[in-house]
Amino acid sequence: VYDYAPGSNTTTSDSLFAKLTYNINQNMSVSFSALDSSIDGTQSAGMADLLRTTSTDQSRYRLNFNWIIGELGVLELKWGQQKSEFVSMPVNGTEVASRYITTTAWSYANRSRWDEQTEKRTDWAAKFTGYLDTETLGSHEFSIGLEYEEFETQWLLGHTSGGEQVMYDDEFPWMESAAFNMKYETNAEGQIILGPDGNPIITPRFLTQYNHQWNDNQVKNQGIFIQDRITYGNWTFMLGLRADKNKVYPVAGGDALWTWDFSDYLVPRISVIYDLFGDQNHIFKFAYGEFKDATTTRVAEFFAPEGGNTYVQYEWVGPTGPTETQLHDPSNWEYYWDQTPHMDFNED
Repeated sequence: VYDYAPGSNTTTSDSLFAKLTYNINQNMSVSFSALDSSIDGTQSAGMADLLRTTSTDQSRYRLNFNWIIGELGVLELKWGQQKSEFVSMPVNGTEVASRYITTTAWSYANRSRWDEQTEKRTDWAAKFTGYLDTETLGSHEFSIGLEYEEFETQWLLGHTSGGEQVMYDDEFPWMESAAFNMKYETNAEGQIILGPDGNPIITPRFLTQYNHQWNDNQVKNQGIFIQDRITYGNWTFMLGLRADKNKVYPVAGGDALWTWDFSDYLVPRISVIYDLFGDQNHIFKFAYGEFKDATTTRVAEFFAPEGGNTYVQYEWVGPTGPTETQLHDPSNWEYYWDQTPHMDFNED
């Protein structure tokens, strides 16, 4: 019998924003903006054993510099960073193990996991836009730019039940937690069998002992681009070319798993515009472009040495309807199978 507690789920949000702009002179300015926010969530409705609290802290910072260099053009320099920290913790703490009943597809005693995750992105960019008027080749608005992006993810996916680990094996020294898979005893007609106390008789099926999952991934991207917008009479042409270099690191600061060079991320862009009567009311336009973007750290998680779902599973060989003492007796469990860490990866 499950006790679904009445109550509410509460979310509290706080934000702080600031922006400062300073004009060094009439052609030069610098601006800085910052945003900090926090979101806290608390559950008080639902299964008391499965409630959790969450907190999210986010920050964004931007620094821009603009310089109008006379008639030559405009120089723009940009820096930005955004960071998000997320924590999810069971109200019952991390020492009690989750019990999952396969008969009803429901858990009790505790949640199965907790999370601590930090995501950070840093950007640098420089762009120069110039203007040139010619009598024979039309008017030009050309730009050239450089960009650098860096994504980082640090994610600790922890499993509860640090205080209920049953098995200790030198072959699997990394085991840090446990979870119980249970079932209700049923008769031949599939009816749940009740014990003397009137509650269903519960028998374990499997014990799974986990290694906490740790991801410390990184992606670095460099980009360059050039573009020219040409106006000649009623015609406007835009020609552009961009190239990016991308590296993916399963472990930040380690060796790159994948590398794409500028030639792999070479993308053109072109457009043609014709103003039929020169009044900007009847315009024909044709455009073609390709778009390629840097990958994120999510793909690297699958190749992090400590990032996989690592565990050892044991099968129950003890009595039906065991006591808590019997549940935690190693002699009632036998090795079933394992998915181990530091698995060999063949790049081919």
